[in-house]
Amino acid sequence: MLLVVARLPSSTADSARTDGFARDGEFARTARLTGLAVADVRFRLAGPLPRVLHIEPDAEKARDTARGLEDLGFSIIVCDPRAAPGDDDRLVARGLRLFDRRLWVTDGAGAEEEVPLESLALIQRGVRATTLTEITKKAERRLDLTRAVLTGGLLLTKKVETKSTKTTTSRDGFLLLHRNDGDRDIIIYERRIDYRFLEGNLSPSSADNFDRLVTRLREAAPRVPYDDRLLRPGALSGLPVASSAVVDVALWLVHLAHLRGR
Repeated sequence: MLLVVARLPSSTADSARTDGFARDGEFARTARLTGLAVADVRFRLAGPLPRVLHIEPDAEKARDTARGLEDLGFSIIVCDPRAAPGDDDRLVARGLRLFDRRLWVTDGAGAEEEVPLESLALIQRGVRATTLTEITKKAERRLDLTRAVLTGGLLLTKKVETKSTKTTTSRDGFLLLHRNDGDRDIIIYERRIDYRFLEGNLSPSSADNFDRLVTRLREAAPRVPYDDRLLRPGALSGLPVASSAVVDVALWLVHLAHLRGR
């Protein structure tokens, strides 16, 4: 189980610049509760919230530790990262229409779903990085003078296999629309969406078109909270999960923090 800090104690937030938190001994009390070293507590609380402070395999002990941290003034979320939703649980948008407080989303199969803007609870913006490693093997025959001498000229070459590795990383911006009506959340990827709904505002740049899409959605739903903290440096650091799941877990933790009122 993860013990996630959604909000720091007020004394911590007020003293972040003066290091009063350390002088008051709150780092030490937090360390005693979690069994961590004070230096580890400092490190794990650094960066944008929410932050994973501690991992506790025992669920009951995790809840007890969370209660102790709450007594210190923290707002703590206890969760299992395996429960974080991924794109298989979402509607991955391929097309959009926006008109009269209604949003229509088209999926990869061409089916269209109507989404009332009033059903949106949170809009998150982030980037998903995908790393692709390509290994190429090539076999060729090369002149081998030593072999030629030893065999009296019968064997002049030898087979040599070479291997080259090419690694490429692609970054795809996205917008995640969380819903409060029980239906699937919607994820819109910068490089997978059809931008024809922008009509006369289309740009040759997908980044420009995506910015316009974000602006149009936010203008249509001005009361829906907008959160782009996953774009900040260090937002994904410190998450003890597989790299393939780190973005989805981070999105889930931010959503849980919003449900806590943060």
